[in-house]
Amino acid sequence: MKQKALAKQKTEKYAEEIKDFKMKAEKYRMQAEDNEKSVRKYKAQLERLEEEHALSKQELANARDREKQSAKMLAEMKATNAARAEKLKMERDNNQSSAKRSEKRSLANLREAQAMDANASLPKDSSGMQVDLKKSNSNSSRPRLVSLKTDCNLRSKPSGSSSKMKTLSRGEKVFVKKYKSSWYRSYDSKTKQSSGFISRGCF
Repeated sequence: MKQKALAKQKTEKYAEEIKDFKMKAEKYRMQAEDNEKSVRKYKAQLERLEEEHALSKQELANARDREKQSAKMLAEMKATNAARAEKLKMERDNNQSSAKRSEKRSLANLREAQAMDANASLPKDSSGMQVDLKKSNSNSSRPRLVSLKTDCNLRSKPSGSSSKMKTLSRGEKVFVKKYKSSWYRSYDSKTKQSSGFISRGCF
């Protein structure tokens, strides 16, 4: 009887130990599942971070490419603008030089005409009638009073390509003297100085 009691006690003791082991095993199993879930979670986070890192790396590369392209475009625009500015400056300087040369030529021509005709005398406008240049060649060295048949340009030189000084109106009376070919020198009635050149077709 005593042995049976001891055996029963041992059996009950082992059963309790087995029960404890099972409880611990279940606890460890649950912990293992939790750990596995955590591992999967951390693995997913790691994959997402790797993807974000790769995306950020690609965006950084794209940004650097855009920066290089922008720098290249900026340099090209600066060079183009500098060339345009230099061209405009040269054109402005050339225009100013041309204007100055034209002004000097006009002044030189005017002074030459004034020097050549400083003593020219003008007839008085007493009749108010047109003078026909084809008639009466007597005293042809003196200026004559004529009436313009059409609007006419007063030019700085006896040439249709020379600069226009002003436009005279049709019917206006002017003093002229033949200069050469079909060009006549015009004179100011007050100052008696040459004021420019008029084409024969205006009379």
